Amino acid sequence: MTADRSVTDALFAACYPASGRFYRLAAAILGMARQRAAGGDVPGALASIDATLARSPKFAEGWAFKGELAMAQGQPDDALAAYRKAVELRPDLVAVHSLIVTVL
Repeated sequence: MTADRSVTDALFAACYPASGRFYRLAAAILGMARQRAAGGDVPGALASIDATLARSPKFAEGWAFKGELAMAQGQPDDALAAYRKAVELRPDLVAVHSLIVTVL
């Protein structure tokens, strides 16, 4: 287990031991992942998002960011799959619809 994954696991366990309500924590981790990516640590950002989505698979904003990270790594097929998952969960994410068109 990577250090990033263990930190994410510890945050989830400490904040939400049994509630199943991960949205606020997932949003905070998304913010940290965005900072990592902006600092050049795309693999670290991806690890954070993957760990978050494993715990909160209905977190549409996380899927959208995973798509952005995939595009940054030159993986348009992975980006498209992540973007589609995001709009499946939240059809109101208009910007993500635009990103899908860009990939296609």
